[in-house]
Amino acid sequence: MKLMSDLNCSDYEEMLNIPTHLVIILSQDGKILKSNIEHKKILGWNLDEILGKSLHFFMHEGDHEVINKKLIALISGKELSVTLTTRCCHRDGTLRWISWTAITKDDLLYAIGTDVTKMMETETETALIQNTIVQKEYQTRFTTFFEQSTLAMEIYSLDGFPLAVNKAWEVLFDTTRDQLKGYNILKDPLVRHSTIWSYVQKAYQGESVEVPAFWYDPGTLNKPGRARWLEAWISPVKDEFGGIREIALILKDVTEKIETQKALVKSIIERKATEEKFQIISNRLSMAVKAGHIGIWEWIPETNHVYWDETTELMYGYVEGTFPRTLDALNERIHPEDKDYLWRSISQAIEQKRPYRIDHRIIKKDGVQRWVQESGMALYDEKGKAYHMLGTVMDITERIEAEEDQKFLSQSSELLNISLDYKEILKTLSGHAINYFCDGVFVDQLLPDGEIKRLMIVHDDQEMKAKLEKLDKDFPSHHENNPMLKPLFNGQLMFNEDSDVFLEQIRTTHSEIYYLALKDLKVKSSIRIRLKGRESVLGMMTFITMKGSSKNLTKRHIWLAEELTYRASMAFENALIHQASQEAIRSRDEFLSIASHELRTPLQSLTLQNQMRKRNLDKKMFDVFTPDKVSGMIEADLRHLMRINRLIDDMLDISHIRAGKLTFMKEKVEFCSFVKDVLERFRPQVESKGCYMTAVYTDSLVSNIDIYRIEQVIVNLLTNAMKYGAGTPIKVEVCQRQNKIQLHVHDQGPGIKEEDTERIFERFERAISSNEVSGLGLGLYISRQIMTQNQGALYVRSIIGKGATFTLELPLEE
Repeated sequence: MKLMSDLNCSDYEEMLNIPTHLVIILSQDGKILKSNIEHKKILGWNLDEILGKSLHFFMHEGDHEVINKKLIALISGKELSVTLTTRCCHRDGTLRWISWTAITKDDLLYAIGTDVTKMMETETETALIQNTIVQKEYQTRFTTFFEQSTLAMEIYSLDGFPLAVNKAWEVLFDTTRDQLKGYNILKDPLVRHSTIWSYVQKAYQGESVEVPAFWYDPGTLNKPGRARWLEAWISPVKDEFGGIREIALILKDVTEKIETQKALVKSIIERKATEEKFQIISNRLSMAVKAGHIGIWEWIPETNHVYWDETTELMYGYVEGTFPRTLDALNERIHPEDKDYLWRSISQAIEQKRPYRIDHRIIKKDGVQRWVQESGMALYDEKGKAYHMLGTVMDITERIEAEEDQKFLSQSSELLNISLDYKEILKTLSGHAINYFCDGVFVDQLLPDGEIKRLMIVHDDQEMKAKLEKLDKDFPSHHENNPMLKPLFNGQLMFNEDSDVFLEQIRTTHSEIYYLALKDLKVKSSIRIRLKGRESVLGMMTFITMKGSSKNLTKRHIWLAEELTYRASMAFENALIHQASQEAIRSRDEFLSIASHELRTPLQSLTLQNQMRKRNLDKKMFDVFTPDKVSGMIEADLRHLMRINRLIDDMLDISHIRAGKLTFMKEKVEFCSFVKDVLERFRPQVESKGCYMTAVYTDSLVSNIDIYRIEQVIVNLLTNAMKYGAGTPIKVEVCQRQNKIQLHVHDQGPGIKEEDTERIFERFERAISSNEVSGLGLGLYISRQIMTQNQGALYVRSIIGKGATFTLELPLEE
């Protein structure tokens, strides 16, 4: 490796072609003869503007005296080469720091300079490493990345005690900072007896040194830790007067590299220029930063120039090297709503002379919004004015989205408590989803009979909502073989990022009109998830986004939709259970109310009549107890007791039905003869209500039935006909329809509304108010249960004002 003094004239002539250095050849009187100043516009001057002029032409006036002293020492032969750093005037009026090395040969002066402006202005880790290698320049610690660096770093006082170590150092030596108390590098026997000791001494004498790979084995002194190969860089950190302030030591574990390929260490040792050595170290730090996906930025407030590294450019959507490097270009990428907050935070940090850290949104060059965490600090001149800012930026979009998702789900859980009405809960959760990640939500309910019912459509656009409702109305059978319903039956989530592709599948199973109607909705993407309770399937939720909307469903939203659907399922099922329990409580309370009323009436009558009889006996009024009158009293009592007995039987039947213990004893009977017998026995009761009963029979019909239970049904139908059609004719008709026996009971009562024709077969239900007629409202419910157990059916047809026809159906025996 050649020293500067060993370089000949041809070497310097060749250096004129090196783009990274500024080369100038001067005469003995300091006139510029040749230069590569035009290459890459170094200092901005054209060659013809400086040829023949003094070196002082573009040197800062304050450095002229130092330059003159150095040139005199060189020309006089007192020095073979000189090194100094001066401020040079750029053609645009700004100042650049240039590090010069010069020699004299053949009556000419040869000077080579390197732009070290950033090294002089930036108090960063990079500046610290460079300044330990570059000749006696102003040095500052790179505090921004000290803790983040993968290189182990130590700062020692002049008496050898550690002032600071970073996390990488703790990891390298498997120790903590607290364990360093009392440690002294100058007294460490492991250091004093290793090859690094001589370099440590040089550093304490003011020399920056690079320590080649050396073997570190703490086991030789029974210290903890494993043996390894280490590289080191040691440099004195000097103050502005050239005095040594502290010693910086950088260590790197190169065991693997040494063992596999020693060429890397050799290439570092053989570098011939300190600038090239710095570049290697700088690259290593840059790689460490990139590995953490951290970008680096710099801002010069005076010129408003902004510098980004490759990672930062990519983060903001720029191809490497294409960022315009202006403050205006930076502001274009800051989200409009966050811009004031960001600059206010920066201004406060500068004013208070402290670092800052802020999370804010950016708009990438392609229009995509991202979240970043920006950290920065300012460097100040002797007057306290910020002249340079530097910092880091890191993409935290995924973290922010995860936090927002958790907040969304937490709020969703809170919304479950607003109501016990499942429709209101589902509507509220759907609206919550629309406010966060989708444009619309459909909820389909799977009914107990297997029918699929569109429970609700939630969408902010009323026109779109009307279109969806019309679609359901125009295509009532669209559920059949519809691919959209697969999640409902197989339980597998369906995600359609491009709905147009999915619609082509529907086109193969449904009509073209239905396909075009779906396409007209302009749905962009959708997620379909089954609503499933603990034991049953409840339905399905569909989340959609519309074409032209800023929202778009992605894989990230699948998890979110699943979590929301799970919460909706639990709330849905709990609401249904609550609804059923409330209905059961209502039915129980109504039953108890009706039962108490129905039982109280005959009991009160019995009580009053017996009290009156007792009074008559006490008064010895025996004439009221004639045989005829006593017979009437007994008949009245028996009617009341029969009524009580029938109420008790109904209640017992209900209990047996619910427990599945209603017993049946079936036998084959000739149905028409059986009905005639029942009607004849019941005719006196019918006529007592002023009703006239007729019967029409067909040929012999045989059925396998429980005659006691079927008689119970027929009597219940006749009782209802008397109750609701008192004083009007009752017609009973027995006939055959295909393989069924039918018994029709026609009355001329007030009739039953069509919407009530199923309700009246439920427990405690009547066609009219319970205040108008007596009874528990159990007769038709029990009758239908009996018919079901006998493989039969019971239903009613009615016209308001024209009476009702109850039909009993039983299977016909051959």
